[in-house]
Amino acid sequence: MTKRNIGVGVQWPQQIREARKALHPFAKEAESRREKTRMVGNKLYINKELRHKYVNGYVINISQ
Repeated sequence: MTKRNIGVGVQWPQQIREARKALHPFAKEAESRREKTRMVGNKLYINKELRHKYVNGYVINISQ
């Protein structure tokens, strides 16, 4: 048997994949303004503050 590089990726549930797909444009926009972004589940944090959340097929803007 030969040595091979085999990668095992994380398979996210369908709901999380939809949430990340919907939040991705908001993250890219913030990154273009040189802000730090992080996606955790169905939430998008920008500069360590919760800004957007994906609930029941909709992106909710959480602003203070």
